[in-house]
Amino acid sequence: MMDNKRTGINESEKTTLVRKRGLLSLPEEEQLKIIKKEFPTADEGDKLFINLLNSGAVSKDSAVEIPRTPLVKKLLNAEHIAETSMGNFYLTETGKIIAGGVMKVYPEITE
Repeated sequence: MMDNKRTGINESEKTTLVRKRGLLSLPEEEQLKIIKKEFPTADEGDKLFINLLNSGAVSKDSAVEIPRTPLVKKLLNAEHIAETSMGNFYLTETGKIIAGGVMKVYPEITE
């Protein structure tokens, strides 16, 4: 079955080649190797996700104070983080998923 996978179809006179492509069609271990090779170090966004996750900022009740930088504004607009009425921030459901993925790619990040 090829549902939920990107496919490529190459046709010639005698054959038709159908292939799966895309990072998500690979096993998770291979995905992590490729991501780590292409992006060997975590960027500021990755570090912010980990910082919020490690701080337990995963709901309105556990939101933390962080500076309102352009990166924070970008993540707010993308709805990866949310802001409380008190001006504190926490990970949204999508942000928690992203932070979990970042933790898999960069387990060495602790702050």
